[in-house]
Amino acid sequence: ASDFVMLRNGKISKRELFVDSKLVNAQSIRFNAEEHTKKNLNDAPRRSAVKRKTMKTRKSRAMSRVSGVGIDLWAVAEVEEVDETIMDLLKRGIISPNLPLKLKWDCFVGFLIVFSVISIPYWLGFDVPITPTMSAIDKITNTAFWIDILVTFRSAYEDFESDVMVTIPREIAWHYFKTWFFIDFFSVFPVAEVVEFIVLSNTDADQLIDLTNSTT
Repeated sequence: ASDFVMLRNGKISKRELFVDSKLVNAQSIRFNAEEHTKKNLNDAPRRSAVKRKTMKTRKSRAMSRVSGVGIDLWAVAEVEEVDETIMDLLKRGIISPNLPLKLKWDCFVGFLIVFSVISIPYWLGFDVPITPTMSAIDKITNTAFWIDILVTFRSAYEDFESDVMVTIPREIAWHYFKTWFFIDFFSVFPVAEVVEFIVLSNTDADQLIDLTNSTT
């Protein structure tokens, strides 16, 4: 009698009851694992969306042609506002200001600006002779500034009035022209070298003319 337990429909051995309990526990564990997997799959898009950090952007959607007298006059770009990620912008050749590499680049350019503001007055004020190291640093700084100008032409900017990130290249360029382009350009453009070249060219031309007149 000790080897059997009584159930409602008869009696069953303890061994069978032990095996059935193991099966029930295994099924319970499997059910919990499946529920946990389903929960992770359902939460995955939400976690992915948080990780991707989408932003509201303004971009060109399509080109619609305006025709007149059977001739295409120009193409008008239609604009739309969508949610995009940093990688979506990079695929279109646009750099987000929130891109980590862009932030590091801005810090590097800022360091070069501070270095130039301090070093150039010191070199000029104390008449420091130009060494090969100083010349190399100057060339590296100017090259970085030229690259930064090109990068800015492909960098999106935030329109605070509409609270969107403008990613249309034409609007980015126009915004840059209206703000910092000429300051950036003339801070890098070698004005002194160009003026000196023009003056020397005119001087050489005058000397050549004088030499020609004297010989004749």
